[in-house]
Amino acid sequence: MKIKEKQAIKIRVNGNLYEVEVQDSSATAMTVLVNGKAYQVEIESSGEEPGAAPVPKPVVSTPVATAPTPVLIKPAVPAPSPVADGGVVRAPMPGTILEILVKVGDKVKYGQPLCQLEAMKMKNAIRANRDGEIRAVHVSVGETVAYNSPLFTLE
Repeated sequence: MKIKEKQAIKIRVNGNLYEVEVQDSSATAMTVLVNGKAYQVEIESSGEEPGAAPVPKPVVSTPVATAPTPVLIKPAVPAPSPVADGGVVRAPMPGTILEILVKVGDKVKYGQPLCQLEAMKMKNAIRANRDGEIRAVHVSVGETVAYNSPLFTLE
């Protein structure tokens, strides 16, 4: 396969289009430019028929970089309060109650915010650990709670 000096060829590899500039192909080793980046390639015989044109097989000194496909990970449901036993929702950390979002008798769903707890100047939503009904609210706005203190009882 004899290619004229500095011929530009468009090729498609794995669905991606590349412009390849081939230098003089009369030698078995040559430099090709792929989208402006130089690669060393060697021409070998295909071994099919005597006198058949050689088939170029690239010997790439530098791998062709491809961008990874981004993967978006979306949580299915919000995380519930991490410290819970039975129907008791407990404080996952020490802090101050900023807001109570439910009252006794309210029906709640898993992951629903029950109150806002401030810890280290950050607002944290304390969520229901299961579906149920609020049977007791053990805290009030402005109250400071310790780690593992009971906040709500669900039934």
